[in-house]
Amino acid sequence: MKLGDVTTLVRGNTYKSALLSETEGPVLLGLGSIHRNGGFKHGSWKRYPGNSDSRILLHPGDLYVSLKDLTQSCDLLGAVARVPSDLPEGRLTQDTVKLEFNPDLDMKTRRYVYWSLRTPQYRAYCKARGTGTTNMSLSRKDFLDWDIPAQSDVRDVLVGLFELFESKIVTNAKLNGYLEEQCEAVANHEKGFAVELSSLCDLVKEKVDYNEANFDTYVSTESLLPGKKGRQAPSSLPQTGKVTVYKAGDILVSNIRPYFKKIWYADRTGTCSGDVLVFRSKQPEQSGYLYSCMRSDAFFDYIMKGAKGTKMPRGDKKQMLTYKVASNPSGATVDFIESALSQASSSSKEKHRLAALRDVLLPKLMSGEIDVSKVDLKQLNSHLA
Repeated sequence: MKLGDVTTLVRGNTYKSALLSETEGPVLLGLGSIHRNGGFKHGSWKRYPGNSDSRILLHPGDLYVSLKDLTQSCDLLGAVARVPSDLPEGRLTQDTVKLEFNPDLDMKTRRYVYWSLRTPQYRAYCKARGTGTTNMSLSRKDFLDWDIPAQSDVRDVLVGLFELFESKIVTNAKLNGYLEEQCEAVANHEKGFAVELSSLCDLVKEKVDYNEANFDTYVSTESLLPGKKGRQAPSSLPQTGKVTVYKAGDILVSNIRPYFKKIWYADRTGTCSGDVLVFRSKQPEQSGYLYSCMRSDAFFDYIMKGAKGTKMPRGDKKQMLTYKVASNPSGATVDFIESALSQASSSSKEKHRLAALRDVLLPKLMSGEIDVSKVDLKQLNSHLA
């Protein structure tokens, strides 16, 4: 079947930038909300409280795509995203379109269509049909002409696997949030002598050439998630200059618009942009404790007091190093935090392994070149739960 046999497109439209809000209205779902080659991308959401046609509003489970790309790499051309359960309402922009399925199409087929649009075969199809010089575009006709192989038992099992992987990835992210919240609460109950942050950690200044950055480990302000939710893969890598080196156990904080509370406890070695500050504990065994102290709302409120600028405020490095935390945390506190963050790190690595396995299997959805006759989805679901 062709994509156009089961769905129509609803195009988004422009909005009044003067009405943009950080807190009110549906989230704008533009190019920045879609990962390279597909998948929903969390970020520093902008909201639009102005009037919007109900047809361009989206809710959990809805699909939308980009028929544009601002670069010739075409990584976003035809890329699809599915609105996640933690986003109650979104709004299309002039750069995105919604897939409106035929009313009689069952959920199994809708999921199959979604995952077909995540396959490398579909991505190659879009890139081959992109037109333009600087800004690339994909015609509605070419998009709707995508030929989806008929559903089969093999393909249905693969879609079931992908849905399980997706569910487990979301669950792991929630688990990590709970663990880190507990660490923060324990750290903030320490009553020892208060000292400035500068006495317990340093700002890392080591730099290397930009070409040492890679997608697996590079961290930018854009790839750090707001609300203390860690990091995701960046949309792009630097093309010039130097990048800062970080190591496992370092604490990375975005220095742009600190009120977004972007912070990550590194579980690997990598590089980051100059707008991401890297804090390194002078005593490695206290790094988790320091991260838990700096994760608090009080720390980000303190940064904002010394921030400079209005539209794009930046923290003052010297000022934030004067933030006070309890020195000499108890052994019980250090042990608890180390254990909890270790579990969070394992959960995060499992999330990346599942995503990698999903990407290995995605090409098989179109080719059907895999024997899944012995896969027991109920047993696998129990294992992943």
